[in-house]
Amino acid sequence: MGGVGTDKFSKTLEESAAGDGVNVQYQKMSDHPTGTCAVLITGHHRSLCAYLGAANHFSIDHLEKPENSALMEKAKFYYISVRLTHARTHDVHLCVIKMLIGGFDFDAGIFPYC
Repeated sequence: MGGVGTDKFSKTLEESAAGDGVNVQYQKMSDHPTGTCAVLITGHHRSLCAYLGAANHFSIDHLEKPENSALMEKAKFYYISVRLTHARTHDVHLCVIKMLIGGFDFDAGIFPYC
């Protein structure tokens, strides 16, 4: 799951993932393009310059859809990557943790950072 635009980059991501057997359920946004990343490799060194695009606008609403929530409950493996500099993404992170452990007290003042 993640936020993507409705452009050629999201189509490429979805087709590539499906080709490798990954069930992706992207939140598609027509008002934000899919993020992109330029990678420069020199020997054993690399530099990344990322534009996050629609990923910055991924929302909890997408995770709370019954069909997506059901997929998360059945999953055997999770990979969660979050940029904590964006408050909305941080909220999504907390929501995912709540779904994974079956409950999370948002009022307890305990916020996990990964």
